[in-house]
Amino acid sequence: MTYDPKKEYARHLKRIASELLVFRGRSQRTELVLFFIMIMLVDVVASMTVSERLWQLEFAVALLMMPLLARRLHDFNRSGWFSVIVPAIAGMNAWAYWQFDAGTLPIPELDFPYSFARGLLVLAFWVIVVWPGTKGANRFGPDPRTGEASPST
Repeated sequence: MTYDPKKEYARHLKRIASELLVFRGRSQRTELVLFFIMIMLVDVVASMTVSERLWQLEFAVALLMMPLLARRLHDFNRSGWFSVIVPAIAGMNAWAYWQFDAGTLPIPELDFPYSFARGLLVLAFWVIVVWPGTKGANRFGPDPRTGEASPST
């Protein structure tokens, strides 16, 4: 049996679409990366066409990304509750858009702590994206790469 990347990507895209609001189970890194790439493409097109209220689209996408990120967290045996970092990042970005549109920063002393916290959240997100999953089954289900219930010894 040969590996066909087109079939593999199609399988991942089908799973993303069919389980968009499912928090149970585990997801591979590929699924999260493909979803992120699709969202970035939509974001680029939206930023070229609709410059106003782009932050609302970003926040809606963040809410849609939460179940996939929760499943990704489950893949390395972590609680899905950590997926709240995505709306936190989106909320911070929305605040930044609002500040940019207003042309003022109401509390200048918060600029560094805000930027630092936002950077830590973004770093945490990327660690979640690239961190390898648990081999074999864990408390959230079988290994999504192999479908095995336990690691082979």
